[in-house]
Amino acid sequence: MIFNNNFFLNKTLFQRLIIFVIFRILYGEQAKFFADEFKPSLRHKKSGTVAMANPGPNLNASQFYITVGENMNSLDDQHTIFGIVAEGLETVMKINESFTDQEGRPLQVIR
Repeated sequence: MIFNNNFFLNKTLFQRLIIFVIFRILYGEQAKFFADEFKPSLRHKKSGTVAMANPGPNLNASQFYITVGENMNSLDDQHTIFGIVAEGLETVMKINESFTDQEGRPLQVIR
C-alpha cells in the first residue's frame, strides 16, 4: 500500500497505530483534530479508497479506513478521501475476510 509515493505499510502489524500521540506532543492541543477536506472529484466509487475515519464533522484524527466495496455513496462528503491503494488490493481483501472477535480484533496476527 502506498501513500503519496513515499509512505509504505508493507509488513506492518495491523493492531493499533499511535502516531497521533507524537504529533500532538509536537504541535500541541490544536493538533488534536483537523477539518474535513471534501473534493467533488473524490468519491467512494471503487474498492481500495483510503479515507479518514471520524466520529463527526471536522473531527479527523489519526485513523483511516480502506473500502472493500464499490459505490459506497453514503460515505461521500462524510469522510475525507486522501488516497487509493495502488497495489496490493488483494491483501486488503484477504484482511477483510479474516475472522475477528466481538470487538473487531483479528483472531490471528495479520502482517
